[in-house]
Amino acid sequence: MPKMKWLAKDIPAKAKTIDGDRTFWTFDGVRGLTLECMANGERLWKCRYQVYVGGKRVERKLHLGRLDPEARRALSDTEQNAVLSPGQARDEAERVLALVGSGGDPWHDRQVAKSASPAHETFDGLFALWLERHAKVKNKSWTAYEGLYHRHIARRLGSELVQRIDRPMVIAVLDSIAKDVSGLQANKCQTLISSVFSWALDEGKVSTHPALRIRKRGIDVRRDRVLSAEEMRRFWTALNDLPDTMADVLRLLTLLGARLGEVTDIERAELSLDGDAPSWTQPGRRVKNGVTHMVPLPPMATAIFRKAAQASKGSFIFPAHRGGDAPISRENVSRTFASTAQSLGITDARLHDLRHCVATGMAAFGVPTDIRQRVMNQISGQGIGGRYDQHDYLAEKRRALALWQDRLLEI
Repeated sequence: MPKMKWLAKDIPAKAKTIDGDRTFWTFDGVRGLTLECMANGERLWKCRYQVYVGGKRVERKLHLGRLDPEARRALSDTEQNAVLSPGQARDEAERVLALVGSGGDPWHDRQVAKSASPAHETFDGLFALWLERHAKVKNKSWTAYEGLYHRHIARRLGSELVQRIDRPMVIAVLDSIAKDVSGLQANKCQTLISSVFSWALDEGKVSTHPALRIRKRGIDVRRDRVLSAEEMRRFWTALNDLPDTMADVLRLLTLLGARLGEVTDIERAELSLDGDAPSWTQPGRRVKNGVTHMVPLPPMATAIFRKAAQASKGSFIFPAHRGGDAPISRENVSRTFASTAQSLGITDARLHDLRHCVATGMAAFGVPTDIRQRVMNQISGQGIGGRYDQHDYLAEKRRALALWQDRLLEI
């Protein structure tokens, strides 16, 4: 985000969009305060801060008010509609950060207040209610939904009254996301908006579903990218130049084929590193299929875990900060992988492709499909395999991961 010196009298003249794109301005010496400048001329004050929700760090963007009294689109919330001078906006941001510092979350408090008034409920309020009562209860990936909402949906639909939202409005929002971001992101937003309205319909909070059966904006393409041996060699070597914690997370993803959140959020109690058969037990509450999963650890992974466990002081093996007790950010890991791959000339690669590499590598050594699925925790536990077959397959999984480790060492 661009930054300017804090000269209150100059801000109204200097704070503009850059190249006509939506721009967030920050200010030297003023914590948390941003000024969002949009292509349509609107300029909105916001306060950015972070809180921990369910052990995960979440960024909030709290609307404070407007800079210009003649803004073209009035926000529905009276408090957000206030016209604030730069000095008033700075004071308000300081007040918000003081509340956060004492353990509060003004953004969440505002959403709860909105949801308590159904007749005047905005989509922001409905989403907050869906997040608390449904997503956080039913879905382990609720933080991803919250992030998607605030990146693409909130500013386009959040301030609209639910009773006014109709099908053309939802289509316009999705078209805007497809144009400004991508068709695939529009698809994800469509699924999220539809989920919120489906839940609200079941709960009797709305009588219509304006997002039902809308045509997809993008084409979902199945990814099958696998890094070549040369790409893998360069990537593995480049990890030596990264900070220890980040490098260890990426090494484990490459060695074990685990999902990102499964590795970043590892807690000390999940690891059994003593004896001749070290293992990692992933609790059902943390894995995608909800089934407790035991991973027999090959020697390299065991060594990484032992080193990390000694360095960590809290309950998480990979803390976000030294001495802290919150896990390393998944977003930071993804960004680090992307920037590392780009610097190495490895094109069209995503972090999740490391899982493809592990599965493909084991297949090349003749590891049967069902064992590969068990290593990757893709067994649902249903049918004959889950009901009658109670064998733990630890020896077979250990052998498969050892074969893949040996292949990495060869590379």
